[in-house]
Amino acid sequence: MSGSWPAWTAYRVFLDAPASVGRAVAWHSSRPDVATIDGLGVLRTKCLKTRQTTVVTATLKADPTRKATARYSTGSARIDCRNAGGK
Repeated sequence: MSGSWPAWTAYRVFLDAPASVGRAVAWHSSRPDVATIDGLGVLRTKCLKTRQTTVVTATLKADPTRKATARYSTGSARIDCRNAGGK
């Protein structure tokens, strides 16, 4: 994979829950050094010269036992990090 940085992805999640349960979701990245995710589910990657992976988790706030996860990989020796502030 080659390309330029920054990269971002907007995630959506579908969690099985009763209609009476609120739909608010808490987002989490297992490796914020690879990518961060905000409260709206927008994932922003770090500019990395090696392939790295994070696990993105969406947790239903009304019922924290209901979760969905996705693995996200980013990074390449061919990525252009000139806009990354010298990183």
